[in-house]
Amino acid sequence: MQRSNFPSRPIGRLALAALAALPFGCSSPTQSTGTPADSGVPASSAIEVKSSRQIPDAIGFHAPSGDLFVAVDLILHNQTEAAIPLIPMLFSVTTTDGLQHVAAAESLTYPGGCDATAMLAVGRQYECTVLFALSATATTTMISYMVPGLNPKTFSAPLTTTSCLCNRQCVDFQTDPMNCGGCGMAVPTGGACTKGVPTCPMETTLCGQVCADLTSNLDNCGGCGKACPHGTGQCNNGSCYYQVQTMTIESCKTACVDSGGTCDPNGTVLTIPHPALVHYDASCLNIDFYLPTCTDLPPAVNQGAGGCTGNFQIMWCACKL
Repeated sequence: MQRSNFPSRPIGRLALAALAALPFGCSSPTQSTGTPADSGVPASSAIEVKSSRQIPDAIGFHAPSGDLFVAVDLILHNQTEAAIPLIPMLFSVTTTDGLQHVAAAESLTYPGGCDATAMLAVGRQYECTVLFALSATATTTMISYMVPGLNPKTFSAPLTTTSCLCNRQCVDFQTDPMNCGGCGMAVPTGGACTKGVPTCPMETTLCGQVCADLTSNLDNCGGCGKACPHGTGQCNNGSCYYQVQTMTIESCKTACVDSGGTCDPNGTVLTIPHPALVHYDASCLNIDFYLPTCTDLPPAVNQGAGGCTGNFQIMWCACKL
């Protein structure tokens, strides 16, 4: 892996001042850019921090051993009387040990990074991301931007960084399915982590910790939490079909209502075009039969082939929730 040629070690105030005082000459940025600034932003908020987080790596680069990258998403407001450069290395962060750390060179290639070729016009604002290579245990307190020149001016803002460490490992809260948006925040079964938010595939719905297809999921049939009876149940097109066994001579309309459902005249769960299969205790042929309607009652005694008879034993009814 490549490593930044720009030093990631802490730098002192004098070094920052020297950097800020560098003449920009022929290599200086020339493009004037930025969007209209919010007139309500006070001078003390020239740097507006949107978020600050540790990240495992940056565009194929790895921070030095023992370090992690800190990505700071910010808006810089130009409240000076002249255009100012957007060179990332003019930004620095301060940590609790009192040291200042200049931005890493990886800021130049990071998606959404500050455009080092541009100048921020007076009264305009610019949103970008700046990277810093810091110790994994470092705690940030402030971010600063130093306007270059013989009399440099500094903009500063408080900076609190979200740690990426989970069980001593740095994870990407934006994409890690086991730590989506924070440590231990696993995405639902069948889901993904998209920009730190658990998401479900198209045509599925988040039900608790599962991405469920409401047209076929037994636990979420037609809606989250609408479960079909397991074992005999099936979910078809968002409707729950199931079997009810009854050893009482009654209609399937009654048996299904007693179970909390309604009789299914199409026998969907029984894979027959009738609402019930009736069984008798005799072993002769053609003694078991199907009830044609939901309201029919099975006979107590039925006759099969060769005059064999049998007594009613059990009936399976097709029901629907």
